[in-house]
Amino acid sequence: MNPLRLLLFRIRSLVLHPFFLMLMLLLPVVALLSSHRDDPPESDAIRAGFVIVSPGSENVEAEPDALIQRLTRTLIEDDNIFRFEQCSSAAELKTLVASSDMECGYIIPSDLFVRLLDNDKKNLVRVLTSPKSSMVSIVNEACYASIFEVLSAPLFYDWLNEKSAMADLVPGTFSEEQVLALHDELLTDGSTFAFEYVSAPEDYRIRRMNVLLSPIRGLFALLILLSGFTGALSYYRSAKQPVYAIFSVRTVMILSPMILATAFSLFCYIIFPDIPGLDHSLPGLLLEALKLTAYELMCLVFLLLLTAVIKKRRIIYAFMPVYLLSCLFFSPIFVDASRFIPALRGISFFFLPGYYLMM
Repeated sequence: MNPLRLLLFRIRSLVLHPFFLMLMLLLPVVALLSSHRDDPPESDAIRAGFVIVSPGSENVEAEPDALIQRLTRTLIEDDNIFRFEQCSSAAELKTLVASSDMECGYIIPSDLFVRLLDNDKKNLVRVLTSPKSSMVSIVNEACYASIFEVLSAPLFYDWLNEKSAMADLVPGTFSEEQVLALHDELLTDGSTFAFEYVSAPEDYRIRRMNVLLSPIRGLFALLILLSGFTGALSYYRSAKQPVYAIFSVRTVMILSPMILATAFSLFCYIIFPDIPGLDHSLPGLLLEALKLTAYELMCLVFLLLLTAVIKKRRIIYAFMPVYLLSCLFFSPIFVDASRFIPALRGISFFFLPGYYLMM
């Protein structure tokens, strides 16, 4: 029996399956519907709201101090991946967050910086979270970074005036205005601390589609492995006939659905431009194809060894769902469990999708 001819026959029979043909026809339609490249940035921005209230109440502060005004400008004007909007009242903010029009909201007291400078750091900003929120922790970091940016100037001046070796010269030789002006200059000119990005995208923003597609590479790795398992189960059925119970047939039966799953994954990589962590240039796609091929060969070796050790199909039926579900937990498809439980780091090496994601 010619293994190559059998492989081509198996691939052709799988390609001509009605379900696969329907799926391949639907994919371009889904790609067109999910594409928002021509939309304005505001349509894809992740919205967050805030309101400045009087201390101890939810009434809007009419005359906030200079630091709070600067915080307001920083949140609204900052070129960030989130769009902060100031609301006219706490009630409006709660309504927008509860209806999921905003990812989250912040009720900020007008005496925030006074209390922070007095070393009062707990329960100052009230965070409202949308029922569907999935990114509130990231938005929190952006909001608190803006707060610290404004707070750093008075903190620096207080340290310089009270604890530094130059305390005797402040405010005599150097006025507060001069010190704060110098602080702002050093904060923004890149001389103190800066990153240099090489080959960075010119117009990048986090979109909800990016978030939804972030685990897609791991799920495709799982799909390829699942395809190999289905091929192994097909081999067990075919091996009842002695003529098919040979190594070359077993290899073809396992490999053919994995080739199709790999081609399907690469096709999705091409038509979906929003998959995070993927270079959509021609060299990037060629490199990803090599990674998929290497991963496919790893799965093939694993399943050949598994089917050589396990002779009964019902044991594979029991083992397959346990192993695939464990891949979801121990491989960094949705979350890397070993980062939270270091003891699991050694166990994760037994699950193949993690190798593809680390390539």
